[in-house]
Amino acid sequence: MTVLSDRFVKRRHDAPHGFFEVEAAGLRWLAVPGGVPVAKLVDVSSDHLSTVRLDLVGPTGAAADEFGRQLAVTHDAGARHFGVPPDGWDGDGYIGTIGLPHAVEPLKSWGEFYANLRLRPYLRAAYDSGTIDGHQLEVFELVCRRLTAGEYDDPSSRRAGSTVTSGRATSCGVRTAYI
Repeated sequence: MTVLSDRFVKRRHDAPHGFFEVEAAGLRWLAVPGGVPVAKLVDVSSDHLSTVRLDLVGPTGAAADEFGRQLAVTHDAGARHFGVPPDGWDGDGYIGTIGLPHAVEPLKSWGEFYANLRLRPYLRAAYDSGTIDGHQLEVFELVCRRLTAGEYDDPSSRRAGSTVTSGRATSCGVRTAYI
């Protein structure tokens, strides 16, 4: 990552196909009127993405409250269903450089989405690489089964306004943009 005078540039010459393009699609998708300000996209290609550089400011209670209100608007804009890719993008996303699958068809619940598209795709790889052991794999699989069965709180049942509390906790002092 490189910071130039008025731009923030992320560059990776060995980026997987669509790596920066899906991030650009996500930035455009998150730019909701009245929502959290999103970094303005300047340029995107297969090996880089550049945005207008962000100005940092010290965090305040008022800024955190405003961030929470804006985040609620962003969340309220919603998506067609859990795991849907950004508008205008038909491929998968990434966690780092590892593929992040999107849901093609609506899933029954947030728990099914999270278990099947955010946890399970990475559990076997984590186990095979030695990052987690057999016991941890079993624990995560139990969590996945419980998520799929609906045993955990489903965020879709919450009002988006409840993010005001988390907005205060997560405010990081960015004045003009949020990624």
